[in-house]
Order: sequence, then C-alpha cells, then structure tokens
Amino acid sequence: MKFVVAPMGSAGDVHPLVGVGKSLEARGHDVVMVVLAGMSGSSERAGLRTIRVGNEQQFEAILHDPDLWHPRRAFGLIAQWIPLVAREMMAALGPELDGKETVMVAGGLAFGARALGEARGVPVVTMQLQPMVFMSAQEMPVMVAGGEWMRGMPQWARRMFFRMVNWQIDRLLRKSVNEIQREAGATGKVKGIFREWWHSPDGVVGLFPDWFAAKASDWPKQAVTTRFVLYDKGQVRAADPQLEAFLAGGGGGSG
Repeated sequence: MKFVVAPMGSAGDVHPLVGVGKSLEARGHDVVMVVLAGMSGSSERAGLRTIRVGNEQQFEAILHDPDLWHPRRAFGLIAQWIPLVAREMMAALGPELDGKETVMVAGGLAFGARALGEARGVPVVTMQLQPMVFMSAQEMPVMVAGGEWMRGMPQWARRMFFRMVNWQIDRLLRKSVNEIQREAGATGKVKGIFREWWHSPDGVVGLFPDWFAAKASDWPKQAVTTRFVLYDKGQVRAADPQLEAFLAGGGGGSG
C-alpha cells in the first residue's frame, strides 16, 4: 500500500509525521512525504521520498511575522496563508494519488489533502497532535494563557463559547475553503470547518495516549487515541558542533 503523508506547519507538526512515515516504511509500505520547503529537511534526512511545497522564503516570512505570535491577530495571518499552501499542496499531491491503493495521512491544517481526498475518493486519515483541537465542552481545554477560569464554566456556557469560536473561524475561512473544494472537484459547501470538516470522516488519530487525554463524548466519533510518536531524529542528524562544545564544557553555567 502507498501512504502519502502530508504534515502542514512547522517542525513540531512535521516531526511526528516523519516518525509515522518511518513506521509505515518499516512495515513494507511505500511512503512519500509532501512537506513545506522550509521544513523538508527532517523527512529528507530520514530517507523518505519527499516532495517540497512552496519556497523557504515564503515560509520564513510567515514564521517571522510578528502577528504570528499575537494572541488575537495570529489566526488572521494563518487564515490568509492556508488557501495558498492548500493549492500548492493539491498540485503536489495529485500525481501521487494515481496507481496502486493509496491512503493520505494528513495534518489537521492540510486542507488541500482533505479536499482532494474527498474529490478523488482517496481515504484520508487526519492526524491531530493535541487534544485541544477537539474543542470539547465536556473536557474543556485551556485555550489561551490566563484562560484557566473557563474550565469552571457550566457546560452550556462552554458550548456557547465554542460556537462563537467556530463562527469566527468560519467567517475567516469559509470562502477560501469552499474555493479550494471547488478547485479540487469536491461537491457541497463546507461549514463548521474546525468543528467537523477538518476531521476526516475516514478516520482521526490523536497522537497521544488516553491517559494524557481520554476520548470525550463530544469528540468526533471516528477519533481514536494512540500514543506519542517516539521518533528520534538524532539517529539521522548529528548534534550541532557548538552545542557539543557547550555541553563538553559543562554548560558554561556558574550554578
């Protein structure tokens, strides 16, 4: 079987899916990674066939935009970036979906994979790295720093809060996501993007154990938890010489 693995984001998003890709490869499957150009080194060093999407300058510009680290403006920046990358990803993924039986393994923000899978009838398994993305009113996550008090709200208030959050997300993304759907050839209009749509109906895997976050009743029914991905890229990447010298010198601290 062929697995097309499509993480979307920075190193923290890519690294676990490289581990998943290596595990699939070890079981005899054909694996290809489709990764943002600025983050492709991890999969390339791991020996996985890698297709780069976009360019490093574009990625660095987003990474160093001060709005990315702003508690209110960050999502607006991401909302502008998602459709651009989704289109580039669809162009890269398309040729990989012909031929033998194929499954896409995609990060939550890999909207191009989600849309193309629906259009082509190719199964997509969504990989979610943290329980917070399920926005559970039953098991309320701490969404922002200083938001711990929200966990004390009654469930009806929590549900109302998440409805407001999802309304805002749809307001920013619905038009572009529906454009991506049409370009991919998928039918129907999308709503509830973070509430439902980005969780593939074919399967959702939480890459964490149930002792870390047990599945709540208001998570997607198709979601399962597994374990943390224990992939150590130190096997394929030597430590930085300056770091080695720092450690050999006792860390340079005075205690």
